[in-house]
Amino acid sequence: MAEYLYKVEGIYETDKGSGKDYTNFSFEIKLSRFYPEGAGSHILRRFLPILIRKQKNKPLLSGIRSWLITDVQKVSDDFPLAGKEISEMNEQEIQELACMYDIFEIPLPNTMSITELRYKAMEAYMKKVLKIPMKTPEEQAKLSFYKRQPDGTLKLDLGDEKLVVEVVDNYLGKKQVIKKKSLSDFIKNAGQTVANGILAMTGNFDDGQDEGQQDAGDGETGDGYPSLDDLQGT
Repeated sequence: MAEYLYKVEGIYETDKGSGKDYTNFSFEIKLSRFYPEGAGSHILRRFLPILIRKQKNKPLLSGIRSWLITDVQKVSDDFPLAGKEISEMNEQEIQELACMYDIFEIPLPNTMSITELRYKAMEAYMKKVLKIPMKTPEEQAKLSFYKRQPDGTLKLDLGDEKLVVEVVDNYLGKKQVIKKKSLSDFIKNAGQTVANGILAMTGNFDDGQDEGQQDAGDGETGDGYPSLDDLQGT
């Protein structure tokens, strides 16, 4: 887990009724995540609308026309939301929580009151991060922190208990690291293929085996070309 700085730029639209205006934007956004990858949808739908609407003396936002993450840098190993109560978070912090754990169930900004947003965020956090079985009314009825309302519905009511954000290191599991092939890997393979082909045509190909007994071997198909497994790096 770490805090990353994302540099983002693009163009947003303003609907003028008779047409559209376009305005450039450029922002730096700090977000805490387990890995820097995967923050794009959160940046687009959660943070760009907040940042654009906070600008002073700028045209109003009606939509994002184009955008791009131009740079990502790790800035610290901190998680500023750790230990904070979700019931006291502001809208920005709730959106950061959604990004941290990829909780897409947390509503987008500017869609409801802060009280309802906190309530939704607590439920989503409990379901996805704490893994509490509470998706159905039957499951909720078994939990002491769901209270029956006069209309018969169940509502989350923690009473004096506090729901604070924790850093669950194994939440996303261990990330698999895949070694990528560089351009030089393919150039090297291509050079070896050409060399073997020339030797075969001149009758000078000798791999230490008897004539007619040539084995494909690792990474070779027997015809001088790399095998499919060799190209895929397996």
